[in-house]
Amino acid sequence: MYNEERDIAINDAYVNVYDRCPTQEEINKIANNLPAYIVEEAMRWGWNDTPVGDAIFRYIQANKVKHTPKEVKFYLNGEYIASAETIDGDKVFKNEEEDK
Repeated sequence: MYNEERDIAINDAYVNVYDRCPTQEEINKIANNLPAYIVEEAMRWGWNDTPVGDAIFRYIQANKVKHTPKEVKFYLNGEYIASAETIDGDKVFKNEEEDK
């Protein structure tokens, strides 16, 4: 479910941790994994409450490895053509060749 105030709070905390804006997919992944106590405090006081924002920041910072983008390299006929970043490393398959 889309919640603009929640997404803004996650965005602000994410920018402070990673120094870049998150994608909507990254925001959704974080929102779906926030601990219950953070969500309960947000429901009680609002997503823009300072302690709620601080708790989101601490959660993102503590779980930074889980949300760190991974570089994916694309090859066509054995030649490197492009790269991109993804946060879902499980969806990336490795070519048996080493990076060139």
